Amino acid sequence: QAWLELRLRPRAGDPVPAELRVSAHRDAQGRVTELRWIARDVTERKRAERRMASLNTELELRVQERTAELDAARRLADELLAQEREARLDATSAQARLSFLTSVGGMLLETLDLESRRAVVPRLAVPALADLCLLVMGDGEDAHHVIVTHDAPELQPLAEALRRAFADGD
Repeated sequence: QAWLELRLRPRAGDPVPAELRVSAHRDAQGRVTELRWIARDVTERKRAERRMASLNTELELRVQERTAELDAARRLADELLAQEREARLDATSAQARLSFLTSVGGMLLETLDLESRRAVVPRLAVPALADLCLLVMGDGEDAHHVIVTHDAPELQPLAEALRRAFADGD
């Protein structure tokens, strides 16, 4: 038999949470001869249940707050890692540019021949700094010498178009 939850109201005082169980006792013919009932005060249990519900709610809020803090920390860590990767790439790129300038400076110092100097700069620029290098030498709007260097076959049409455009003075 199940317990029935109810609130008992004493003559004096506040209502009391209680559980009630009623059972019928029968005689040999099956007639109810008496009702037996048991009532018990469940005030402390109800108080404990409310406290447990309150603690569970508080715990859930703390878990949500901690999860939000962890998410924020993870996002910050991701941002810092991305910034570090970017800084490393920038440093690597700066090192490559410095190496390029050092190489070009050394090669230019080795020769006084203008044609050799013209060929050195684009040849070093393409693998170090760019996919294509256009070197136009001249005075003012008059281009006397145009060098286009690249290391990818698919850039050949662009290289030819640039060479013609600058050689023609366009």
